[in-house]
Amino acid sequence: MPQLLPFYLVNQLSAGLVTVAFLLILISWYFLPKILLLFLSRILLSNRVNYGGITSHTP
Repeated sequence: MPQLLPFYLVNQLSAGLVTVAFLLILISWYFLPKILLLFLSRILLSNRVNYGGITSHTP
């Protein structure tokens, strides 16, 4: 039934676009802030260690 082929292709395309949009929203709202917080905390801790706020050895 070749007349159904365009409907199948439009269905596949729309399902793919919805999936990509959902993954993009999930990554930008959930994973990106967590990764950013992790990187910022690493930078903060490394700066404190380097400038003497926290030392790796105690006298």
